[in-house]
Amino acid sequence: MTPTDEPQMRIGALARLVGVNVGTLRAWERRYGVPEPARTESGFRLYSAADEAQVRTMLGYMATGLAPAQAAQRARGGVLHESAGPVEPIDTGLLQRPREALLAACLAFDARAAHAAIDEVIAAFTVSTVVDDVLFWCIREVGKRQEAGLSISEEHFTSALIRERMLALARGWDAGTGRRVLLACPPNERHDIGLISLGLALHRHGWRVTFLGADMPVGSVTRAYAVLRPKAVVLSALVPERFGSILDELQPLSSRTRLFLAGPGAAHVVAQVLGAERLVGDPVTAAATLTAYFPFSPEGTAKAGGSTA
Repeated sequence: MTPTDEPQMRIGALARLVGVNVGTLRAWERRYGVPEPARTESGFRLYSAADEAQVRTMLGYMATGLAPAQAAQRARGGVLHESAGPVEPIDTGLLQRPREALLAACLAFDARAAHAAIDEVIAAFTVSTVVDDVLFWCIREVGKRQEAGLSISEEHFTSALIRERMLALARGWDAGTGRRVLLACPPNERHDIGLISLGLALHRHGWRVTFLGADMPVGSVTRAYAVLRPKAVVLSALVPERFGSILDELQPLSSRTRLFLAGPGAAHVVAQVLGAERLVGDPVTAAATLTAYFPFSPEGTAKAGGSTA
């Protein structure tokens, strides 16, 4: 063991490095033996570079669809090239308690309790289950209550907290050797949670994701495209007017790359005018649709369209 491999990090430092909450790391250590810290004479946990690598390996397996227990087992073996294999369906009954805890915390503006509920499901389920069956479920439930008379403050609190956690799950989605996709919202579109979810789903299909976020000028998207040369560009909006007001600006970009429109605002007529494709349905369905446009060759390069980025 070299000096740099010596256990020197506290759990907070490790959590910041790997983008995983301290509570989740402790749960993984207790349940799955990943990571395996050394302890000082006074009982403090200390983590090494090897522990960091093991957690990152576990996260990589989870991104392919493995549950944390399976991902931890493979991470302990240090095998990076195995196929994840089929993922067993989740009994959604197991999600009911953390779902209700998260919803109650959000309605009470209790960030600590909300993060604890999210930590619980992250430690036990796959990323897709956490995002699709817990985080989005909570957003929908709060939305229903707002329509029934709940104030907008609870909806904003919930959206901000869940967006924060989804971006934490997205850490590292730019890594790998897969095809690159560029994601953005058009000008004046400030709702990007659906786009983040799409990015997470695409990453599970092997895409490298570059995320520009909300309210992005077309010129800025075009500049990013020129630098990165992604295989596809996806713009997402809640209403068609977001696209309709910038059709002239989008035409040059649409002529240079495969442009996809997502979200409720991806109207057929807008896509037709631009010569763009529509990604309809939930983020998981949209990710599968986009991936089907660009099948991989045996060498790992795409068979259709654009660059290999």
